[in-house]
Amino acid sequence: MAAHFQVGVKVLLQNDEGNYLLILSHDRGWEIPGGRVEQSEDLLTALHREVHEEIGVEIRDEKLAGVYTNHLQPERLLFWFRARLHSGTPLCSDEVKDVLWCRPEEVLGKIEHPSFRDRVADLLQFDGRIRYRAFQSTPYLKDVTYSVQREAWI
Repeated sequence: MAAHFQVGVKVLLQNDEGNYLLILSHDRGWEIPGGRVEQSEDLLTALHREVHEEIGVEIRDEKLAGVYTNHLQPERLLFWFRARLHSGTPLCSDEVKDVLWCRPEEVLGKIEHPSFRDRVADLLQFDGRIRYRAFQSTPYLKDVTYSVQREAWI
């Protein structure tokens, strides 16, 4: 039986001063903007839409930096990007309680959720190569080895 993944996008957004944007969600603490990809929507369209809905800004120079899969329920396929602020001032919304620009060395200390912190660490270390990781969400385990999945990526 084929897997039916929830597909999501997130972005580590950088401004011209070299700071990164974090958002305060209502239930997960500090994280980066993003959300679910809607049916028949491509990844970049979803990314732009989610960022605009959550914080009201436009982004540019998107680079795919990480792909993450969870093969346990709920099955997820996550695409995490790096991008630059193009225009606008980040604002709160129904989904976002607060916004904060952080210096690079402050970012990981603000993020409490271990899976978000690990993925943002990948984005901060991005060197042009896309990082792939499999994970298990409950309980959280990173770099989980799935024999079938590993064979598919060789």
